[in-house]
Amino acid sequence: MSGCIVILKLANVPKISQSNMILSNIPVKQLMVKHVIGHEGVSISFSKEGIALNQVAKITQEIEKVIPPSWLYNAVISTKVFEQNGQHKFDECYITGKGFKIFLKSIDDNIILEWIQREKREIFKHKVNGNLRNSISKSLPMPMVHTIMQYMQKAGKSLHNIHNINVEYESSSQKGVMPKISLIDVKYKNGENNVIVQLGKKLYDPMKNYSYDDLVYLNKPVNARVSSSYGWRIHPVLKIKRMHRGIDYAAPLGTPIYASADGIVTRAFVCRGYGNYIELTHPTYNGKITTGYAHLTKLLLNKNQKIKKGELIGYSGNTGMTTAAHLHYEIKVDGKFVNPNSIKTFYKKMKNEELRAVKQHYNAYKCIK
Repeated sequence: MSGCIVILKLANVPKISQSNMILSNIPVKQLMVKHVIGHEGVSISFSKEGIALNQVAKITQEIEKVIPPSWLYNAVISTKVFEQNGQHKFDECYITGKGFKIFLKSIDDNIILEWIQREKREIFKHKVNGNLRNSISKSLPMPMVHTIMQYMQKAGKSLHNIHNINVEYESSSQKGVMPKISLIDVKYKNGENNVIVQLGKKLYDPMKNYSYDDLVYLNKPVNARVSSSYGWRIHPVLKIKRMHRGIDYAAPLGTPIYASADGIVTRAFVCRGYGNYIELTHPTYNGKITTGYAHLTKLLLNKNQKIKKGELIGYSGNTGMTTAAHLHYEIKVDGKFVNPNSIKTFYKKMKNEELRAVKQHYNAYKCIK
């Protein structure tokens, strides 16, 4: 074992109420043992302190859940034990190593582990060798590994062919709180670079300016079958080949029509071909999406009115150029018509204060990495 073992007799304790103590008339002493973990590992270190093997097994099992063995070399252990009748009973200890400090306590024969963080930002840099999870688990606590994997999967990032990964984590100096991951910077073997910023309770892409938590799913506007799809067709009234720039739903007269997503009414007017027509604009991180609803019975909304997803827009009608009551539903991306079936989701535009906070954090990371 490297380093010296220093034993300090702290006190004589005539009466011990803890369940893990042997109650007798023999005086119980508190001892503080401090030493450096060497190549033999933490398990042998505790054994050499005279702690029973069953307690050593419980202690090391808890440590291995969060600390990779490589982190423990040259770490300092400060252990408090109770000595009675020549036997040592583990009470608590601090293990301090490079970039971490943990506290362990024996309560009712169970070992409780708490992580104690330092008040500073850390950046973990790692060249990935093979499987991402296996590679980083050799150098990071397992709870942090689990969080990284969860963030990567939530953001839809590939877990394969990664060249290197940087992980920025912040401390809170609270017992029992693991390091908080604030940024993940991944570079792939093909040169692609992806960054995930964690602020508050959301994950962000600082380069594309959106939150992964603000993914919007477009709802179907009406519960009805499709009677005419997007694309070229013979117009049912004009009897000529013409591009159909939306989807027709065979909704009987008076069927409720609902907003596909939160938005603002940008058009509410009567059009010769569309009849009573409502257009909603939905701001996205890199532009805007508009949804259009035509042939309504009448106009129930006004321009600039805010609408929530699933809110009633109107009722299926027979206004405009039609042969029967139905809903014509269309989507435009930055003013260009697209097949509504091709747009299922989009990321909302961030609020200005959100964007500033994300950019500030990302720029600070770039300065210290």
